[in-house]
Amino acid sequence: MARDPGEAVPITTLREAAAFLGITLTDDPGVGRDLPPYAPDADLRVDAAASEALGAWYAFGHGALQRLADAAMAGDEAVSVTEAQLWPEHFDLAVTAEVPDGRRVNVGFSPGDTFSAEPYLYVGPHDAGSLADPFWNAPFGAYVTYEELRGRPDPAATADGFINRGLAVAAAANEGEG
Repeated sequence: MARDPGEAVPITTLREAAAFLGITLTDDPGVGRDLPPYAPDADLRVDAAASEALGAWYAFGHGALQRLADAAMAGDEAVSVTEAQLWPEHFDLAVTAEVPDGRRVNVGFSPGDTFSAEPYLYVGPHDAGSLADPFWNAPFGAYVTYEELRGRPDPAATADGFINRGLAVAAAANEGEG
């Protein structure tokens, strides 16, 4: 049955949402290892205020990732950047940036997880062996929380600076290995 693109339907279960969108659910989306329980028929409860906060976080993150991609495309950054993706295992909005020597670094916006209940921006080299610099403040790389970003006079510029510093530190660590 064809649906009106503007049609609103209640979100009740993952299975019903998937049927509305015309997609097939699977217990193994093929990514990650820290997956939430697969419960396609569990009752979904959506908190409107939390949904709005999450939407604002993703919009903020999308802006930062788009600025990074735009700078890379313009040749202003010595990195290449993949298209932003919302990862199903953690709901991170993230890209992979490649520094000049070809090594990859994840840059993303987490809504919160087992590492931090608060949303956070992270920069994480794929090669954990390059985490010797004091900039790296987490087991996976470096992070700054949404609250820390919001407390700055220009949160967007702070996020951009954090991302650029992370990429520079990752690239510098890689140069030292030659």
